[in-house]
Amino acid sequence: MKRLLAALSLTLALALARTGASAEPAPLPGDSLYQLQIELSTQGGRAIRFDSLRGHPVLISMFYASCESVCPTIAFQMRRLDAALTPAQRRALRLVLVSFDPRRDDQAALERFARLNQLEGPRWIVARAPDPGVRELAAALDERYRELPGGGFSHSTIIAVLDADGVIRARSSALAAIDPEFMRVLRATTTTRGKQ
Repeated sequence: MKRLLAALSLTLALALARTGASAEPAPLPGDSLYQLQIELSTQGGRAIRFDSLRGHPVLISMFYASCESVCPTIAFQMRRLDAALTPAQRRALRLVLVSFDPRRDDQAALERFARLNQLEGPRWIVARAPDPGVRELAAALDERYRELPGGGFSHSTIIAVLDADGVIRARSSALAAIDPEFMRVLRATTTTRGKQ
């Protein structure tokens, strides 16, 4: 009986040790965007760390809230890409827009942009970050931007797919139609997450 109890204790201890070890997240890949220590302030007034998105595929781009031309088109394209996925793929996906203009894009401006462009629901994050984080994220996404004298921005239109570890799997600047290769990668990335 003592041997049986000792064996059961050992089995329980090993099971607990394995559970504790698996609770630790694996190290991030070196090319993960979550290596960037960026704090986001969302349209709902929440402060979140960028790396809190880990575990989900992410569709991400950059914008500024007072933009009346290409930024609403970027938002529309993200909605169109999302709509082309299956319900299970959409459940896995998070959709993120980060402002180039943290000085002017306060919570009210972010809320207004989200509402006007139908970017509502728990999967959408419309956010701002402090200036250094904006520059780091733009560089990592290969997004080029510069402020214009009137307060607007000239910028590229990159939309990127991040895998569950924050590694860029595809980029596209197509806004007039869906880029088939980009869509293939988005579907594969969201399907992989759905199987985990």
